[in-house]
Amino acid sequence: MCLDFSVVSIYAEDCPTGNVQQECTHLTCSGDYTLVCVNDVCTCNPTQNNNCTTLADCTGNANLPNCPPGWHCVDNACRCGGNWGK
Repeated sequence: MCLDFSVVSIYAEDCPTGNVQQECTHLTCSGDYTLVCVNDVCTCNPTQNNNCTTLADCTGNANLPNCPPGWHCVDNACRCGGNWGK
């Protein structure tokens, strides 16, 4: 009998108090993005006008940088990729 055990570890830097400067120190964003806390998770948000009420506001916004995973409208802001549930 052969047993195979796998161990998987997933790490995301969280920001439960919303203090980006102290809780998101291991994340660096590229020039078109700024560091923010969304749903208690550190992430990079586009610096351009990214307000939205629908997904079309994000996908139709030519000012936003390229987002291969796809844009999502979350909490009235366009977010790149992620599992935002919306």
